[in-house]
Amino acid sequence: MEKIKSYSFNPLLASVIALMIAAGIFSIDIDKLLRFYTDPGLTLLVVAAVLLSLGLFFGFRFHLFKDRVVYRHNVFFVKNFKIEELSYVLYQPTWKGVMSMTTQSNMRSLHIVRGSGGWGETISLANGAYKEEDLADIAKRLQQMNPRIELDEYSRALIKKYKPTFS
Repeated sequence: MEKIKSYSFNPLLASVIALMIAAGIFSIDIDKLLRFYTDPGLTLLVVAAVLLSLGLFFGFRFHLFKDRVVYRHNVFFVKNFKIEELSYVLYQPTWKGVMSMTTQSNMRSLHIVRGSGGWGETISLANGAYKEEDLADIAKRLQQMNPRIELDEYSRALIKKYKPTFS
């Protein structure tokens, strides 16, 4: 399998979350923090915080291959779809029940749908977690690789917005 391109979690967002976790850890009484290895609960908290931070940087990846897409999320879970099986690419509000479809917010997610959809048949890449330009690139590449994929009006607008930056 020849890899075309990989996309990763937005490093700015991951850095902000990791800094917030570190700030939370260091808000603990410094004397107790210096003795964290003697307190099993605090040791577990520090280890979990470090693992969560590393998971944000390395646990979310979207890989585009010649014949398939592979999405790794939460470090251990993988969705693997053949490009010929993809049917839709949708750019919809992340919180559908809260926001209308026509909202002008950037809080949208790119949904790559296999077949008729469903949770196990959809890869969702949130704007913010992934750069909007990367989401536009993914949609454009998938459409080029499989012309039968249907794009909604919002994904077409996203591609058009970043068209001058594509190579």
